Amino acid sequence: MYANGLLGATAGTAAGIAGAAGATLPFTGLNLVWLIIGGFALLMAGGALWRIVPRVPRSHGAS
Repeated sequence: MYANGLLGATAGTAAGIAGAAGATLPFTGLNLVWLIIGGFALLMAGGALWRIVPRVPRSHGAS
């Protein structure tokens, strides 16, 4: 979908950050429920941004 690999790098970075945040939960005193609520809120915000980003028209002709 993205030729420059930007989406894959972003997804990998997000997964790494989520893993690091989850690994520190026992030391911060945060409850797992709050992590789930925060993750859901971030997903919904990302989905809203995804819908308002302008689309680049694609040419379907052979080049």
